[in-house]
Amino acid sequence: MKRNTLWAYGCTALLLSACGSTSPASEPSVPGGGDTETPTPARGSVSGKLFNARGAPVVNSPVLLMHASGQVVVNTDGSGAFSFPDVAVPYDLATVTSDKSEARVYKGLTQRVLTLLLGEDPLVPDGVLHSATLEGAFSGGQPPYVGANAPVMVFRASPGSGVSFPASGGSATGYSRKVEWRGPTSITGSLYALQSTQDPVTGLPTGFPGYGRRDNVTLTEGATISAQDVALEAVASAPLALDVTVPTGLQLAGTGVAMMLPDQAFFSIAGQNRPSGTSFRYVVPQVAQATFILLASAMEASPSGISYSSAQKTGMAAGSTTTLSLPDIARPITPEAAAVGVTHGTDFSWSPVAGGVYNFQLRTLPGSSPRPLSLAVLTANIHTSVPDLRAIGFSLPANTSFVWSVMFDAISPATVDALFERVPDSAAGFSELATSLGPARMLTTAATP
Repeated sequence: MKRNTLWAYGCTALLLSACGSTSPASEPSVPGGGDTETPTPARGSVSGKLFNARGAPVVNSPVLLMHASGQVVVNTDGSGAFSFPDVAVPYDLATVTSDKSEARVYKGLTQRVLTLLLGEDPLVPDGVLHSATLEGAFSGGQPPYVGANAPVMVFRASPGSGVSFPASGGSATGYSRKVEWRGPTSITGSLYALQSTQDPVTGLPTGFPGYGRRDNVTLTEGATISAQDVALEAVASAPLALDVTVPTGLQLAGTGVAMMLPDQAFFSIAGQNRPSGTSFRYVVPQVAQATFILLASAMEASPSGISYSSAQKTGMAAGSTTTLSLPDIARPITPEAAAVGVTHGTDFSWSPVAGGVYNFQLRTLPGSSPRPLSLAVLTANIHTSVPDLRAIGFSLPANTSFVWSVMFDAISPATVDALFERVPDSAAGFSELATSLGPARMLTTAATP
C-alpha cells in the first residue's frame, strides 16, 4: 500500500487553505427524508507512523482519532507506528508534542496509511560544523576578478553536506575563500563559478562573460586546498519573462530568479525588491541542462500585522514566459477582534480562498507562562472550532490571551488528503507552490474554556 507523507508541515512553513466541500468528521451527514437510503461509510483500519523533524520515530506519543462516534487514543510503539481498527471515513486525527505545548489536527481525512511529522525537535543540520580554505586562479571571462567582476561561486557536494560559500574573498586573478559544511570531515564535489555584468541602474544582469566548473574537488576539515583553478568561458544569454497576478489589497514585495543545475547546484540570478509593475523581463545564462526557479511575493500591512502571499515555480526553461498567480489571503470573520470568553465551542471563520486548504493557527503571545502554546487545525473548510484535545493532554487555559490567523496553501484537489500526496520534486522544493498568511486577531479565553 502506498505510504502518504505530509511533507508540507514537517518543519518549515505550515501552510494551508481552501474552501473545499469535505465535511469534517465532527459533522456527519444527516440522512435524507423519504425512502432515500444513506450510504454506509466504508470502514477499515487506519495506520501510520509518527516522525520528528530529524526523521527519527516518535515513541510512546499519543495519537487521537476523532469521528462521529467519539474519540479513541493510541500511543505509538517503538518504531513510531500507530493503528486504529474499523474506522469510517472521513475522520479527524490529532497529535501533540511531548511537553503538550503544540498540537496539530488533520480534519476530514480519508487516507488509510499515513506518515505524520511532529514538530518535536527543532531542525538542526546533521553533524558538526567543518571548514576549509579553498584557493585557485581564474582564467578567461572578464578580468580583473574583483568588484563587480568577481564571479559568484558555488560548491555542490552530496546531499546534506550543507556547504556555505562566502560571496567575497579573492584577488584580481583568483579567489581564496573559507567554506563551511556539516557532515563528514571530508567531502568531494563540484566547484562552479558564474560571472555576470549588471545594469548600473537596476543592478540586474545584462550578460554572462564567464562560467566555469571544476569537478572532483575535495574539502578536508582544517585544510587549505590550493590550485583549484577554474577556467571561465562566456555563455549566451536568453530572456526569461515573468508575469505576476497580485490579489486586490496587496502590494508586490519582490521577485526573484534562480538557476538550478542537474546536480542541484543553485545560483541566485536576479532579484527585485518592491518592483513597479507586474511584468518583468530578465536575462539568464544559457547553461546546458540548467532550469530556472521564479518567485514572487506580495504583502499587506495593517494594524494587526503583516499579511503576505507568495508563489514559486521550478523547472522553467530559458526563453520561456511564466505566470505566477499569488493567492488571496484568508481574512478573519468571527469571532470579532479582541473577543473575550472564547471556548472550545467558539466558531472561527474566515473568508474563502479558491483552490486549496487552510491551516488555522492559534497561539499564545511570546513569553507566555508557564510555556507558549500553539494549535494548528488543517482543514478544507472555511471555519473550525477548537477541538477538545484533553485526551492527549492539550487544553485551552482559562483567561489567557491568544492570537489567531489562517494560512492558505494552494493545492488540487482542495483536500487535506492531498497534502499527503505532495512531495518535493527536487532540492528546490515543489514544482509549484503558492501560499498566503492572513491578518491576525487577538482573543481571550473564558474562565471555563
